[in-house]
Amino acid sequence: MNSKTIWLKSVYFLTWGSLCLMLAGFGWAIREMVKPPENSHSPSETASLSSEPGKKLLLGLGDSLTRGVGDHSGQGYFGIIQKNWRHHYPGSQSINLSIRGQTSQHLRDQLKKAHIREFVKEADALVITIGGNDLFHGSEDLAKTDPQAILERKNHFRNNLVSILSDIQRLNPDGSVYLLSLYNPFADLKGNELTFKIVADWNDTLTATARSFPQVTVIPVYDLFWKHPKSFLYSDHFHPNQQGYRHIADRLWQVMTLESPEVGKSHAEQADS
Repeated sequence: MNSKTIWLKSVYFLTWGSLCLMLAGFGWAIREMVKPPENSHSPSETASLSSEPGKKLLLGLGDSLTRGVGDHSGQGYFGIIQKNWRHHYPGSQSINLSIRGQTSQHLRDQLKKAHIREFVKEADALVITIGGNDLFHGSEDLAKTDPQAILERKNHFRNNLVSILSDIQRLNPDGSVYLLSLYNPFADLKGNELTFKIVADWNDTLTATARSFPQVTVIPVYDLFWKHPKSFLYSDHFHPNQQGYRHIADRLWQVMTLESPEVGKSHAEQADS
């Protein structure tokens, strides 16, 4: 066997190995989306949590993005926001009730639980990521998915989102709700023009639905990922990495400081000191 043959075989095996690793990572992401692990329950279901009267409460709801999956530090965007929250509101609390793999139907059901409803009632601010698992469920390529199936998913999501936001509004009409839109994790793959359109249309539905609820602010994150998806995504090519979550947190906190006079005042006092 000559050196050229050995070299070609080496290149072949390295390429095949890299492809297998990428597919394994993608498969892991899909597994988390369609079947949450049994031990992935929220803190409220695995530990005794309670909010303290008189203390400002930040509440996290939704899926793996609020849980921080993909950030090797474990904090995700919510961990960054809660540090800012506690800094600007000394003695305040933050509770993360998000669950990996959660869909809008799961969140709708979660909000029926008495102890979850108590947290929602007491929250001063709620941050939510939901809808990604509704759209990207299964391992099919969105570009090859029947448009009617995507339309049905979108309509189902819209109905669930109306129910979710209506429940929150009834339970806590004075709380500020921050709802994050979706990004396209497959922006660098073949057929991305169609997936861009699908995700953008989904976000339009999310935004139009939220517009009926005055306390809800939609936080767009689509633009944060579309130019540099590889730089801001975890190795599973679906969840954000630490840098990606940092960008989400920066965008969210910027909006929160603009909308909250107290947080804005705290920023101004810091700048003057």
